[in-house]
Amino acid sequence: MARKEESFVGWGVIGLLALFGFGVAAVLVTAMANGGPALEFIP
Repeated sequence: MARKEESFVGWGVIGLLALFGFGVAAVLVTAMANGGPALEFIP
């Protein structure tokens, strides 16, 4: 059972990183499309 739980945690982390990366990419693309003003919202 431990191995299965570890695999679930691993995929969960990969999924969260993928979603975070996709969100950052979307924000950057939106910022470039708007000419830059959206960059102010990035902390």
